[in-house]
Amino acid sequence: MSLLNHGTENQYWEKSTFRLKSNENIFQITLLPMSLSLKDLVNKADVSKTTVSLVLNGKSSIYRISKETENRILKIAKDHNY
Repeated sequence: MSLLNHGTENQYWEKSTFRLKSNENIFQITLLPMSLSLKDLVNKADVSKTTVSLVLNGKSSIYRISKETENRILKIAKDHNY
């Protein structure tokens, strides 16, 4: 397994290679978007790590985080399979 750089935002994809049961070597590449790190999510959403953590743990209303910020964080997380 190795990483391939793909796209303009340093988005990386996972490259998988495997061999079938026969003696022939057959290579297949499966490209799956890799999940964002917490730091990447924080940077994309332009908020603090604490804010991202609170939103992802369902505590945004308790700590009065705006719906706009909450929706932005959740959309970015969903778009990047976080």
